[in-house]
Amino acid sequence: MRIKTANLIDKLEWLFAFFVLQLASGSLIRNLFLTNVQDRAEGLATDHPIMQAIWLCIYVISLGLLLARPRELILVLKREKLLILLVGMALFSYYWSAIPAITIRRAFALLGTTLFGIYIVTRYNSSQILRLLVWTLSIGAILSPIVSLAFPSLGISPEGGWQGFYMHKNLMGRLMGLNAVFLLLLIPSAKTKKHRWLMWAGVWLCSCLVLLSTSKGALVTFIVLLTLYYLYRSLQWRYTVAIPVFIISVLVGASIVLLLIGNLETIVVDMLGKDLTFTGRTVLWGYVTEMIQQRPIVGYGYKGFWRGIDGPSAFILDAVSWAVPHAHNGFLDLALSLGLVGLFIFILSFLMSVIRAVRWLRLTKKIEDLWPILFLSATLLYNIAESTLLERNHILWIFYVITVFARPASYKQAVKPSYSKVVTTPAR
Repeated sequence: MRIKTANLIDKLEWLFAFFVLQLASGSLIRNLFLTNVQDRAEGLATDHPIMQAIWLCIYVISLGLLLARPRELILVLKREKLLILLVGMALFSYYWSAIPAITIRRAFALLGTTLFGIYIVTRYNSSQILRLLVWTLSIGAILSPIVSLAFPSLGISPEGGWQGFYMHKNLMGRLMGLNAVFLLLLIPSAKTKKHRWLMWAGVWLCSCLVLLSTSKGALVTFIVLLTLYYLYRSLQWRYTVAIPVFIISVLVGASIVLLLIGNLETIVVDMLGKDLTFTGRTVLWGYVTEMIQQRPIVGYGYKGFWRGIDGPSAFILDAVSWAVPHAHNGFLDLALSLGLVGLFIFILSFLMSVIRAVRWLRLTKKIEDLWPILFLSATLLYNIAESTLLERNHILWIFYVITVFARPASYKQAVKPSYSKVVTTPAR
């Protein structure tokens, strides 16, 4: 009887984690609660009261599950104090925020989102986490073509690119590119030829969805991640082989970068269909930098800057003459919210996480253990032209929290669930 009860609890926890990740991915579950067609197209809206209630329940459940495992919680929290400090700074930014009421409400949502990510790390080991993430994104990959073809008003953006199961084509492109790379990591460990072929099919499906999204940023990021996948694999080889290969790869990469810089106008304008301001982003970044200089130390408070014409962002909206929702750069947005102090804390935490991820892949020698360094690379790439850092209720922030706190499965920091066979492969 106890075994059956334990199995049921295991499955309920997995379903809870899967549901929250699906919700945080901006799927149609959330899309249905947006206020109007324009909001749905842009993926921008104040959360519906029902959504707020759902997320509040998620925060409470996550906290309860964490408190039920105090030993694991303390062990995990000791691993990364800087990220905890950063979230704490977001909460305390209420005291200097330009809009305190918004800051405190959204900072608590950020705390709840972060707690959910920490819960995942206390509950599952790194191998199980990777499979949970792949399951989540693979369901989105399967449903996206169905939604785009059967319900084009929801699945196709006004610009013509597919957004499928998600709220925006850029988000779909990024998540599908990420899932394609994650699936590549799992292929070598496939137990049967059938599973291997299913994973390859998933890679090709996700790759096609990146192209169908017409998101140039997602496509470039996907190509870079594929390149890094093979480069990082070389770090798992013996030093006598890895070091020469890595040096050669860096030299080749530097040559390619110089070539791209020398032909920037041709690539950006002719090939990507953009202008040299990256659709006005460079102009926007200039104005954002000016505003950061006005409150450089601790910023305007978490989510205290971008409030349209009613907040400090009014100057920028007037200058660029378009409704700017954020800085289109995660690092600039972080500096706006928490100043250069917050940005420094994040960068230090990020660099330490990269060092740990490299040690991780050198320690384990398993291909699937490349996922932390690959996701950290993706985070860096995503936040050059978008903003996903410290985003409440956002799957990419949850992924980041998981990546920072997770450790190789060999540490056995999590209790292996009895339903682990259920999550062995990303698709059946």
